[in-house]
Amino acid sequence: MEIWDAYSSDFEITDGMTLVRGEEASIPAGVYHLVCNVLVRHTDGTYLLMQRDLRKPYAGMWEATAGGSALKGETPVECARRELLEKTGITASVTEEIRRTVWEPTHCLYADFLCITDCDKDSIVLQEGETIAYRWAAADEIRRMSSKELLSERMRQYISRTSGELKLVFPTMEYKDRAVDYINEFYEYGSEINGSGALDRFLKESTYEKWLEKLLYYVDIANIPAPGVPALTYFLVRTEDERIVGMVNIRLALNDFLRKEGGHIGYSVRPTERRKNYGTDMLSMALKVCDTIGIKEVLVSCDKENPASAGVIKKCGGILRDEFHSDTFDEMLQMYAIRL
Repeated sequence: MEIWDAYSSDFEITDGMTLVRGEEASIPAGVYHLVCNVLVRHTDGTYLLMQRDLRKPYAGMWEATAGGSALKGETPVECARRELLEKTGITASVTEEIRRTVWEPTHCLYADFLCITDCDKDSIVLQEGETIAYRWAAADEIRRMSSKELLSERMRQYISRTSGELKLVFPTMEYKDRAVDYINEFYEYGSEINGSGALDRFLKESTYEKWLEKLLYYVDIANIPAPGVPALTYFLVRTEDERIVGMVNIRLALNDFLRKEGGHIGYSVRPTERRKNYGTDMLSMALKVCDTIGIKEVLVSCDKENPASAGVIKKCGGILRDEFHSDTFDEMLQMYAIRL
């Protein structure tokens, strides 16, 4: 019988309480067990992928991670090192914690670690009943894997953020022509524009230069008249060709309307760059910004009839909080909460 410590959502152990593997359904609200995962990056820049045993849930899928539940009395680092050794045969003396996540549906706290190794790439050990194959993959290959191939979404997001292939760029005059081209593509495809910080309206009614002034105005927190809120707007830029593939607007505070219908983050991906995981990457990067400035619960809304958008939010940890008809947009909206 495997015994776990009970944790609060703040990653603090609850004294006098233990949990038993296999009895997760009976874990009370507000109580969690700890799961530690390790992303392995070789010094040559490739990442280790492990294929799940065909008898396990998500059979045959690849994970950019090795991990499992922390045993009673184990620290997160101790658990990460043990799981890494058991799952791969890699002995790690140094592991860097890269993210903590609360996942309410399964009462899990995830502590994710990065291990950088110069091990013999052919020396990986498979664990009976857990894994059936392994391979090393470049960051670009992992970033483009579909959700039907790759199970470790949080790790893929981390790889995307840190591989240098994508970056959030605060708009400048340097990006004027590319920004105009970005907006025009939405018109060409008859697609709705979100998260542009009103760039589309300014290009119709004013100028790109005036839009840049507006962006600076909305970071002047002390002088924004109600009901306006401070906000940051970024281009998502692909570094290999400096193309703007998406835009995101991050509200640093919420008024009544945003709290009910708009949320903290709005974003869009240009029509010709969709189905490449850019939406998930961009939302993940925006959440990192929110975490940096101290927003610990992020609200994100989407049209109920847009399952792709809902899927992106769920991949980033979104839990459905409310579903309602919006008189403003005359459609059913869903509001998700993401705890950081």
